Amino acid sequence: MELWPWQMIWRPKIPYKVNCFTWLLAKEAVLTQENIKKRKFQLCSRCYLCEEQAETVNHQLWRIFSSLSKIIWVKPRNIVQLLNCWINIGNTTIKEERWRIVPACIWWTVWKERNQRCFEGKKNNL
Repeated sequence: MELWPWQMIWRPKIPYKVNCFTWLLAKEAVLTQENIKKRKFQLCSRCYLCEEQAETVNHQLWRIFSSLSKIIWVKPRNIVQLLNCWINIGNTTIKEERWRIVPACIWWTVWKERNQRCFEGKKNNL
């Protein structure tokens, strides 16, 4: 059984709405097209970022995260695994607090870009 990474979600000093969003990601409850389909809505599912694959929580975030971070590692299966291992690849100096917010900052930025493409038809270069 995986440990729930509550410290990585609720302890970093980031806006509360970003903490809540990270919690929803960890629960895989963010309203991506995959989760909307589970509620019996008919959609043509495609990722708004890559425009190729179906939009899922993990696909969308990993693709951008891995290209931005330039970290070479075995990709965790899900958000909870990433949060559990993230703290172990950081350092224990004063920068630790900043290191803890990196995943949430990237995910929040990706989510805002996704929503801008989805609802406003605007694209930024990632």
